Amino acid sequence: MKQTLTTLPTAYSNYDSLGKQFKEQGMIVQKGVTMINKTLEDGTKKERKDVEDAMKKLEDKIKVIMNDSTIKEQKKIIENGAKERQRIMTVTGQKFFAEREAIMKDASLSQGQKQEKISKIFQKLQETFLTDEEKKFFKKMVHDNLVVIMPQRQLMGNNHSAGHQIIMH
Repeated sequence: MKQTLTTLPTAYSNYDSLGKQFKEQGMIVQKGVTMINKTLEDGTKKERKDVEDAMKKLEDKIKVIMNDSTIKEQKKIIENGAKERQRIMTVTGQKFFAEREAIMKDASLSQGQKQEKISKIFQKLQETFLTDEEKKFFKKMVHDNLVVIMPQRQLMGNNHSAGHQIIMH
């Protein structure tokens, strides 16, 4: 016998009642949330206004300070220093990878000797360029496999590229 809604067992007949209760509880929850939010909003108007005013005052003060000629001069010095550091790192990277390539092509060296020479150059670069804190950070990144240094041609499939990339995950 095919069952229809009227012939289904009575266990299914209370869905209407459950649905009604569910909706009623939803309205009670929403009413409570609305009441709490309104109470919080009404009870903290002055404090929120005070915070907004303080933030505006802080932003205005920061603008005044940042427009000071000494600060503007320092910003230019910082920008120029950052550009120079980038240039130095580019030159250093090119030099390192050129030396690395020359070592790898040196047929008179064993694979172990090649790796040792490259490692010494790399360690010298770390000692010369990095602070103790940066060394720890870099070692942690290498240890956690977050840094990979590869010739660019291996990344791009271009055997004519002399560049290299440092990839950080």
